[in-house]
Amino acid sequence: MKTIEYYFIHEYQWKINWFSKTGLLKVKVYPTDEFIRKFKYVDFDVVGQIFTSKMDFYKTDYIESIIAEIKKVISLERTTFVISNEDVSLEIQSENARPFDNYELHGSYETGVESRNWNITTPIELQYIPTEEILQLFIDWLEFLKVNEKMCFVPKTYLKGEFLDI
Repeated sequence: MKTIEYYFIHEYQWKINWFSKTGLLKVKVYPTDEFIRKFKYVDFDVVGQIFTSKMDFYKTDYIESIIAEIKKVISLERTTFVISNEDVSLEIQSENARPFDNYELHGSYETGVESRNWNITTPIELQYIPTEEILQLFIDWLEFLKVNEKMCFVPKTYLKGEFLDI
């Protein structure tokens, strides 16, 4: 059974009557219908947040290095690999990967309880995603980056009788 599905978008920010010159590439990750029917809804969006956490995720060579590291974990050349930043993390092991919201990882100020869940309402056994699916996500993201490098998404605006690149 597949655990996740995803799609990629190129999203422009609207700034007072004009779009930003470059759009943000984003990943939307969600559970498959089959997974939801068998279990219950789980918010896998934190996986998508990893891709917007650093500008390095828009670089093909960086993504190629992540793919190589994930393959090493799958082939047991290394035990774990963690992709992390201040907000979110993805801990990759040979069979499964587990996303974390680092705020929850460090605990809540309100409760004073340290938590290691990225989604405290989701049972821990439902928080794992097969590593093969995560690998495919990164392979597909790499392809999306390559396609976007070849395309020009820069919108033009009409100002004082001329079309201008913005």
